[in-house]
Amino acid sequence: MLKFKNKMEITPWIAESHDGATGNLAFENSLATIEKNGDLFAFLMPCTLGCAADGSVVDGSKKTGILKRLADEKNLPLFPLLAGDHRIVNQIIHDRIIRHRHILQIAEYVNVNDFKGIDVDYEFLPLESRFAFTDFVKELADELHKSGRLLSIDLHPKVRPDDPWSIGASAQDWRPLSQYADIMHIMCYDQYHFAYTYNDPGPVSTAAWTEAIIVYASSVIPSEKLVIGLPTYATDWNLNDKSKTINIFYNQVMELAGKYNAEIKLNEIMKQPYFHYCDEAKNEHEVWFEDAQSLSAKFDVIAKYPMRGLAFWALTLEDQRIWNELRSRMV
Repeated sequence: MLKFKNKMEITPWIAESHDGATGNLAFENSLATIEKNGDLFAFLMPCTLGCAADGSVVDGSKKTGILKRLADEKNLPLFPLLAGDHRIVNQIIHDRIIRHRHILQIAEYVNVNDFKGIDVDYEFLPLESRFAFTDFVKELADELHKSGRLLSIDLHPKVRPDDPWSIGASAQDWRPLSQYADIMHIMCYDQYHFAYTYNDPGPVSTAAWTEAIIVYASSVIPSEKLVIGLPTYATDWNLNDKSKTINIFYNQVMELAGKYNAEIKLNEIMKQPYFHYCDEAKNEHEVWFEDAQSLSAKFDVIAKYPMRGLAFWALTLEDQRIWNELRSRMV
C-alpha cells in the first residue's frame, strides 16, 4: 500500500439525489458519513445552487440549513456547488452585462453566507465557449478574491488538450484556467457512459485512465491546485435498452447482487468488480461498481504524484470502507 506523498485534502460532494439514489435515505447517509468521518474532510461541497438566464443564483435546496448547522458543528467550511443548464450558462458567459451581474450575484451569495468559496460546475459547454469560459473564471476569481474567498472549478477529464472524450472537455483550457482558479477538480469518472465516447458497458473509472489524466493534468496545472475527483458509485447497464442505464451506489449494488444471486467478478486488468443479472422484464444487466478495493487501485496511482487532494462524487450510499482505506494512507 502506497502512502500519499503529502497531506491530502479530502473533500466530498454532497448530492441530494443521483439517478438511482434519491430521497432522504441518500441524504441521511451523507450526514452520517460526515458525523463519523468529518475529521478526514477539509471542507464540504453541497450541490445546492443553480443559475437563471438573468444571471441570478438560485438556492433550490431545502437542505442548506441542515448542512450549515452540521458543518459549523464539525468546523467544516462549505463550498457550495453551482451548476446550470449548459445552454443557459453559455448565454450568460457570452453576454458581458449578464456575466458581470452573475459574478456579482455569486460573490454576494458567498459573502452573505460566509462560505469559504464556491465550486463552479459548468459542464458540456461547446468548444467555441472556451475563451468566454476562461474570461468568466478570471473575472469571478478576481471578484471572490476581493473578500478572501476561493474559487474551485470542476473539469471534464481528458488525457490531452484535444481529447474528444466529451463535449465540454475542449471548452475548458486547463493551462490558462489554472492561472485564475484556486482549486481545479478533475472529474475522473464516467469513463464508460452511454452519453460519451465509450458508450459500451464498462467501468465508471479505471486506474490506468485515471493515471493518464493525472499525467496530462500535472503538466499544465500546478500541484497545489490539482484535485482528482473519484467516483463512489456504479453504473447499472441495461443491455437491452441503453437509455434505461442508470447510476446507483454501493448499497444498492449489494442489494441487487443479493436479490438476483449474482456472482461478483473482478476484472483484473481494469481492477473493477462487476456482475450480470436478468430483471423481471427479462432485460439483461451488467453492473460495474466502485468499492474500497477498486478505489485502492486508484489511490496507489495517485500516491505517485504530488497534488492538493482528492474529491469524491458523492456522499450518498458509498462503500464505507473507503474512509478507513484513506486513513491508512495518510502520512
